[in-house]
Amino acid sequence: MAGQLSHDKTHPYRATGEGLKNLSQKTLEEAFQVTAENPLIGVPGRLSLLRNLGQVVSEKKRSVPWRSSRWIG
Repeated sequence: MAGQLSHDKTHPYRATGEGLKNLSQKTLEEAFQVTAENPLIGVPGRLSLLRNLGQVVSEKKRSVPWRSSRWIG
């Protein structure tokens, strides 16, 4: 996904709330290599789940420690 889950370009492989909230269906389908020949059932539901997770992470970013000195957000 090459940084598509992060809004912070200095840390492209760290998912952030903003990155998840702004995830597009096209990007998700590209990441899972979805095609007519390789379908993935439930893409809209998966996208909704990830966007909702992004919303929660953005609102509660200081309540979930990633490591002892880092925080998700």
